[in-house]
Amino acid sequence: MPKKLRRIGLLTNSLGSEYYIAIEKSVSEFCEKHNCVLLVFVTSQLGKSLGAFNYQNRAIAALIKRQNLDGLIFITSPQANYITQEKLFSYIDSFKPLPVVSLGGEVPGIPSIIADNRSGMEQMMEHLINVHHCTRIALMSVHANSSDVIQRTEVYRKVLERNKIPVNEDWIMYGGYSYPSAYAALSAFYEKHGELPFDAIVALNDEMAYGCMDFCEQQDFTVPEIIVTGFDDSERSSCTNPTLSTVSQNLSEQARLAAETLLDVLDKKTVPPVQQVSSLALFRQSCGCLSERDTSVNALTYDGQKIYADIGRIRVLSNEWFEKRTQVKRVLSYFNNNQVMVVLQVLRSKFVSDFKNFDIQSASVCIFENPIETDDFEYFQMPEKARILAAYDVDTDYEFDVTKDSDFFNPKKTMLPDYVNLSFTGRYYILDLYHCETQLGYIIFKPGKWDIIVYEALCSFFASFLSASIDYTRVESETRKLSDSNLILSTISRTDELTQLLNRRGFEIIGQQTIDAAVSTNQTGLVLFGDLDGLKYVNDTYGHKAGDTALREMARILEKTFRVSDITGRMGGDEFAVVATSMKMEQLPEIKDRIEKYCKEFNASSGYDFELGISLGAVIFDEVHKDLKELLINADTEQYEEKRRRKVGRLRDNEK
Repeated sequence: MPKKLRRIGLLTNSLGSEYYIAIEKSVSEFCEKHNCVLLVFVTSQLGKSLGAFNYQNRAIAALIKRQNLDGLIFITSPQANYITQEKLFSYIDSFKPLPVVSLGGEVPGIPSIIADNRSGMEQMMEHLINVHHCTRIALMSVHANSSDVIQRTEVYRKVLERNKIPVNEDWIMYGGYSYPSAYAALSAFYEKHGELPFDAIVALNDEMAYGCMDFCEQQDFTVPEIIVTGFDDSERSSCTNPTLSTVSQNLSEQARLAAETLLDVLDKKTVPPVQQVSSLALFRQSCGCLSERDTSVNALTYDGQKIYADIGRIRVLSNEWFEKRTQVKRVLSYFNNNQVMVVLQVLRSKFVSDFKNFDIQSASVCIFENPIETDDFEYFQMPEKARILAAYDVDTDYEFDVTKDSDFFNPKKTMLPDYVNLSFTGRYYILDLYHCETQLGYIIFKPGKWDIIVYEALCSFFASFLSASIDYTRVESETRKLSDSNLILSTISRTDELTQLLNRRGFEIIGQQTIDAAVSTNQTGLVLFGDLDGLKYVNDTYGHKAGDTALREMARILEKTFRVSDITGRMGGDEFAVVATSMKMEQLPEIKDRIEKYCKEFNASSGYDFELGISLGAVIFDEVHKDLKELLINADTEQYEEKRRRKVGRLRDNEK
């Protein structure tokens, strides 16, 4: 039996920030090199909700436990912004006995990887004063408790005092670590004073620096007429115009060291309680050290060394920007095409094809037995009952059977039940699924090559559809006065009673939705129409009970032949139909051979004298031919030709 791969958790409170992207990339590369699985738990800020319902993301932290992980890297510094140290330490302590390494902040009793923020910040301030002769330096700060903010602000004050420059408290502005917050803070200052009396603005991160640069440009202050600097050295800082002077706290090395330390802890090795990574000021165009004409140099360091530009990487980033536009359009198309009230079974049936369209390699959706309404919280209590809505894995060729209700499992004990066969190699994300105050469950997925923000938007849209679908299913249940508690995962009104396939109404609704979704993402497929051979003869000769058996058995054969994600229905009488996304016409002979094989197996063991068979016709659906009713008529015509050819073939065989 192969050895189970170690599972390394990374707790982050954002997907879009370049700060977190840099950390995640470095940890992911380390895990890949050392044959570990990386599970990224996307939570939200402790102590402050950046949006009405953002607190709901904290619920996913309830899955961070020994049963699901071998160890955790906790990104500490951002989580320290709005809560006391005591609360933060207590929160980290709640993950015990899981081994934890702190990244970005010193935590007593836990191996900690920290940055020497003082050195880089001091280099930046001294450079502004001694090289660019700045004496009117503003600070774009943050109202926060983290050691990073405290250290950087202390350096700002001490360097000014050391150079006998008075600290103007009115020039210390407060954003919120984001572009819009810094833009708004600088705008408020300008509105109050009617001017920007600075020769430099030092921002405590790059995002706020970009906001300051854009506001200055809007007011016709050119950079570096007012110098703007940042902190973090995000990838964008060397590509923006002008390029941004900033401080690198070497996030990649911090992240790599955190992952290495965690593996050492798991291997029972002795590790230092605190390890420090140095920071470094990098000077670019926004302070005037580099000209726009010099594209060969990325940055200058404090001691005058040149860091040369990676022109190839800049080209890649440019191409990625255009790709991301296309990806955003695709996810908006997904949103627009799914704004329709459907019962949960319809959402289940479309999940695999929808998420595969976004290059998601593996995914599982776990929904709680009963959605949970919550107020703002820090700790979330997982319910004891959840079930799998849908799941698949490209690597293992696994697909959960969405036609059947899954058994309940206890998410307090395990993140996924044993019968869900995800490969768990590489990197996975775990996100909460919620709508407003209501917790619905969570999703676990392995991303493809698309931008992570697109995946975050996709999951957010899916959560909205899931919430609406649960409510709609409940309403249908109450309307029909059905007492079955499992109706939330059924579509009785659209099911053929005899075969348990979709009936004509259900097939036309779900089949058309499936075609529309496929076409919206530039996919084609097949619509097949089949006619059971000789049903009237079977009924007349052997009775209707035998005819019912023939229909039921053909339904089972079609279910075995086609994929779980394909839409199969009985159209009435002896007629069956299938919508198969991504299937090519070249595959039709193989499909027919498989059906014929299953029919022969039945004929050999059924005990009936009649022989089971079906004539199939198929047509392609695409962007032009996408009306299901018309496609069924055309497939029926093809089926009639197939039946005629088979009849002629049988007559020729008899003549021989």
